[in-house]
Amino acid sequence: MTQKQAIFNALLSGEVLTTLKGVKEFGTVKLPTRIDELELKHKFYCNRKLIKFKTRYGTSGYYFEYQMRSNDRKKLKKCIK
Repeated sequence: MTQKQAIFNALLSGEVLTTLKGVKEFGTVKLPTRIDELELKHKFYCNRKLIKFKTRYGTSGYYFEYQMRSNDRKKLKKCIK
């Protein structure tokens, strides 16, 4: 299984993906790029949720959570079967 296939399967199963999860589970620091490539190829859209946080040193940071929209997930599951 390729990296893109693993990411696609995770999105299709309804998982919420983050950059950290991309590194740990898929071995990529370019998760947003891989998701963009998959969106273009398979014609679906992922919801992106901005998560803001403060580090223990008081500086601000943010990251995104990615999840495939449920109607796209249902549509793609029908096409795959």
